[in-house]
Amino acid sequence: MRQRCNNPHNKFYADYGGRGINVCPEWDDYAKFRSWAMSHGYRPDAAFGETTLDRADNMRGYSPDNCRFVDLKKQANNRRKRGTGNAKVRA
Repeated sequence: MRQRCNNPHNKFYADYGGRGINVCPEWDDYAKFRSWAMSHGYRPDAAFGETTLDRADNMRGYSPDNCRFVDLKKQANNRRKRGTGNAKVRA
C-alpha cells in the first residue's frame, strides 16, 4: 500500500500514487492502523488470500472509511475500468 502510493520507483506507482491515491495521515501511525485492522476483519492466522486489504471505492485512497478486508476473489472483482480515474483523488 505505502510503496504503491508513495514510491515513484514502484512498478505500480502510476496506478496508485501517480493518479493521486494516497494513505490517510491517521495510518502513518502503525499502532492506529493495526488497531483498525484488527477490529475490521484482519485475521493474522488466515490463509494466503483470505484477508486482503481492499478499497471499496477505487477512486479514493486508503482510509478507515474506504477500506475493508476481503478475499482475493472479491478483491479481483473490485476493479476500475482501465483508462478511467486519472483525476487526482484523496483518502
